[in-house]
Amino acid sequence: MESRWYDLDELMHEFRVIGYRTLNLGIMKINPADIIGLSQPPEQVATDPKMNALRESVATLGWSDLDPADLHLLRLPYGKYTVFTGGNCRAMLASDLELPTVSASVSLLIPNHLLKPNTAQKLAVMEQETVPKAEKSLELVTRKLQNATASPNEKRRLTEEMNLCMKLIESMKYQRNQLLTAEAYRLRLIPKERRAIKVNIRPSESS
Repeated sequence: MESRWYDLDELMHEFRVIGYRTLNLGIMKINPADIIGLSQPPEQVATDPKMNALRESVATLGWSDLDPADLHLLRLPYGKYTVFTGGNCRAMLASDLELPTVSASVSLLIPNHLLKPNTAQKLAVMEQETVPKAEKSLELVTRKLQNATASPNEKRRLTEEMNLCMKLIESMKYQRNQLLTAEAYRLRLIPKERRAIKVNIRPSESS
């Protein structure tokens, strides 16, 4: 019987060729039937000791989404999902149980060629110039601060410089997310329903 699961590397191949960026969408509710990829071979996931422990827990306590970050999914441009950095057992079991929804931490894949040229240019400047330069400055200032011979005034100045570098980095990351979010909505890559709903399905009395 042919597996319904695709390999993460197989799904990512074309996007690695053309280039892409990812955007964190946070915790969302999704339909497990839309998860088509795993980051490990399905036969390995099915026989993983963690899977047996998860099955036993669900059989006893029911399904719980108390730790949705344990299931990290990547939403592909065509609306399907693949396990990204973790959660293979949860993805497979949720599919086996045909759960209507589960909560997961979701990242969105945005192909570079779909971005507006001016947006792509702004992102490139941030990612290749502004942020690396600020991170290098932060590293240098941090090393100087660790110098025991620096005077109190020098340490105070370096601390202020360090804070400015950190604020610049955070600001650039925020602007990057804002640009990608705007593009994701323009391209209609973000699902309409983003609010996560806690799912707690308990076994029937007869089970």
